[in-house]
Amino acid sequence: MKKINILIVPDSFKNCLTAQEVSDSIQIGLDKSRLDSKIEKIPISDGGEGFCKLLTLAMNGKFESIETVDPLGRKIVTEYGIVKKTNTAILDIASASGLELLKKQQQNPMYTSTFGTGLMIKSIIKKKYRKLIIGLGGSSTTDAGIGIASALGYNFLDKTDNFISLNGIGLGKLAKISTGDVLSEINNTEIIAAYDVNNQLIGTKGSAFTFGKQKGASQKEIIQLNKNLMNFADIVKKDLNVDVVKIKGSGAAGGVGAGLVAFFQAKLVSGIELFFQTTDIANKIRKTDLIITGEGKIDEQTFMGKAPGEILKIAQKYKVPIIAVVGKNEITNGKHFDKFYKIFQLTSSEYTEQESILKARELLINIGEKIGQLVIEKLK
Repeated sequence: MKKINILIVPDSFKNCLTAQEVSDSIQIGLDKSRLDSKIEKIPISDGGEGFCKLLTLAMNGKFESIETVDPLGRKIVTEYGIVKKTNTAILDIASASGLELLKKQQQNPMYTSTFGTGLMIKSIIKKKYRKLIIGLGGSSTTDAGIGIASALGYNFLDKTDNFISLNGIGLGKLAKISTGDVLSEINNTEIIAAYDVNNQLIGTKGSAFTFGKQKGASQKEIIQLNKNLMNFADIVKKDLNVDVVKIKGSGAAGGVGAGLVAFFQAKLVSGIELFFQTTDIANKIRKTDLIITGEGKIDEQTFMGKAPGEILKIAQKYKVPIIAVVGKNEITNGKHFDKFYKIFQLTSSEYTEQESILKARELLINIGEKIGQLVIEKLK
């Protein structure tokens, strides 16, 4: 029996395990199966959870702590990555503006702001880093980045020239954007915004309707947020002469993708493609015998720019079999289901979803062992 080359490339299991922990657990199971294999692990992020940490490590960078505020304006300490040889800083919007920073009852994108992320960016720019890579996943906000822009000197005014609130509600009252106080150093700073979903800003597949509920908005508030984002887009076009409505990824992070383009001429890129380029993952996939990918839940959003969906595309290109290991599988049939050799899920009739989360490591090890046994049987 020949030695099998296996590439383990999962995203994190949100609110459960990091991508590294998922990779390690699957490897333990494969080792238990006694499959003769050579395993390479590349924990990945598509711009969502863990993006800053994993990309910084992939680029041989280091981490620095920074003081800022959370989505409700309370003081916190978080961190960002630095790669000194390229004068680059890497940060997650979730570090200061993330959903996980708030208790369930505090989550509501009508009231949360990205101002804390803006303070981080301001501090980083003042330290003379001139290239910023920002992961857009995991935000608690739908403020289209006006919080960020305000921290960097933009003024957002209503019809009577009063400052609006820097949140989802404020977007609906926006009537004028003033650029008079914008930090001058921003003009010499390259900003790359890495999105984990490629949704546009507004509409039924836009930011509010797609992600508003998971951020704590009611159906009535979601409809209002979509209207407020439309108002934002109209004012941006009028005052800044930038049309952000149809930009791919503009709806990421509650419209921060659109805001970064409008205010700072940021380049919006697929987070997973950026990660792939950094790790040369396509070449690694081409040379392997089996790919194991995964995430917390596989559903239709997986195939809108998220990591496992993009890994699947490369696997198909090079005709490499791919197995998905997920917390929950919501594509039990349809056009994407048959593209995977097999899909394993942690949830089952034996365990509730909460029990599966608590036993995730053990279940992943068991699945890893099953995959090893499956390959052994296939090779007989």
